[in-house]
Amino acid sequence: MKGGLLMRFTGFLVLLFLALPPFAGSETGPVTIKQVWGEKVQTKVLQSSDLPWDPSVRLLEVAGILGARTSYNPTTKLLQIYFQYYQVKVQDGNPFLLVESLTDPSRKITFQLSAVAVPGAGDVWIDVLTLKKLLFVVIEGIVSQDQNPNSITISYRMVDLDQIVIEEKTNGTLLKFPFYKPLKDFENRKDESGKNYLTLVNVRADIAALNATKPVGLVEFIDAKPLKSGALQLIVKVNPAKVSSVDFEYSESTRELFMNIRKAAPESDGSQAAAGVVPIPIKSNPHMKDKWALDVIVLDAGHGGKDPGTIGKKSTREKDVTLGVVLKLGKKIQKEFPDIKVVYTRDDDTFIPLDKRGKIANQAKGKLFISVHCNANKKKDINGVESYFLGLNKSDEALEVSKRENAVILDEDNYEEKYKDFNEENLILLTMAQSAFLEQSEKIAINVSKYVSDHADLDNRGVKQAGFMVLWTPSMPSILIETGFLSNPEEEKFLSSEKGQQKVADAIFKAIAQYKNDYEKSLGKL
Repeated sequence: MKGGLLMRFTGFLVLLFLALPPFAGSETGPVTIKQVWGEKVQTKVLQSSDLPWDPSVRLLEVAGILGARTSYNPTTKLLQIYFQYYQVKVQDGNPFLLVESLTDPSRKITFQLSAVAVPGAGDVWIDVLTLKKLLFVVIEGIVSQDQNPNSITISYRMVDLDQIVIEEKTNGTLLKFPFYKPLKDFENRKDESGKNYLTLVNVRADIAALNATKPVGLVEFIDAKPLKSGALQLIVKVNPAKVSSVDFEYSESTRELFMNIRKAAPESDGSQAAAGVVPIPIKSNPHMKDKWALDVIVLDAGHGGKDPGTIGKKSTREKDVTLGVVLKLGKKIQKEFPDIKVVYTRDDDTFIPLDKRGKIANQAKGKLFISVHCNANKKKDINGVESYFLGLNKSDEALEVSKRENAVILDEDNYEEKYKDFNEENLILLTMAQSAFLEQSEKIAINVSKYVSDHADLDNRGVKQAGFMVLWTPSMPSILIETGFLSNPEEEKFLSSEKGQQKVADAIFKAIAQYKNDYEKSLGKL
């Protein structure tokens, strides 16, 4: 239960398919594979094994019928079968078959076989019911999932996109393009009339179905047409006077392209940014000055209480280091900027749920949220500081860090209900809706990594995006900083010391001071 929920938060789904236990006495006989392309039908008959369970066929023979490329390495005794977006691996003497995505390295699926691969050949007998499950994954089409062990029907999709889903949101209009295969590439250009020319590379489409899409919200019309290059062009027309921006985000795991059309602020003429960025001159507007002034900073010490976080070899606990850094940072801010109120999500060894941390920040009407953490890695020589702002996990490394930090929810009561909406689709929608905050978040994240690296003499591992749940709730520019690696003996010693924590706090303060100066200039205060 716990592991399943956590995988949903990371957006990456790891599936485990186990074949049903074989049962003796089932009838064997020829197996028919029928492939259907619209009106074209091709049928092949395969000889089944005489094994005492469901009819089984040679995997290499199936690969040949389907036109899949194969490769066998006699040294490693590994057979590889390549489909369009997946590769299948079978090793001599191994009763398991591994499927790996060619577009998403984290997606791996294991099948248990009824027999092991034939020694020296790499080939394997695979029962038909398990084969259907395998083909359901690797084939770009519909595979019959009935319990008939003597026939397989594959109906290939003639198109890659056959619908556009349009939804009205409070801040604009969202378009979803669900694809039957991974999207290779896309490009959007727009003109002054509000037309967005979206080009989708190597996409076959049901043109009539796409053109039948009814305009909703900020969308005035949609026109789909195939290009000679094999690409698809979609013209999405909006009213530029009513729209502030158009953003795109593609999800590898769900194969969906999101087009978010953001509504212009009421006082805007359409060329201004959405609410959250302050593009209008506000020197003459005291109310706006007060509303957007950097007057509250929320500091979040990661972990706490029953959650120690990562623990170094010398027993240094992450929760102690983060609290030490945060308290020193807060004291520095209050001394240097007495007009700024500092709010702590925790100022002692207390366990605070992830969602509550963001709520504390919002209730305090914070203008900046900084969450402090310590990193860890299996390799002891890995070191350095890195900063994050909210977004999809852009790398395997970012994914691993966010998974570790998000795992704290498993210690919370009723966590499945509390975090049921924390999924990849909602993360994409949130990053689009808060694009103004994300731009500011990225700027301070860059400064924090730079100043901590320089002042605390730590390697700068850069700025990354990841789906940290603590960054979901705050409605303000928000970052998470991994101050160093407790798994690295030298950095553990540095971070566990008062001197080291003070250096990190001073460095973060310098980044905040730089951000404050730049931010207030943008408000027209200087």
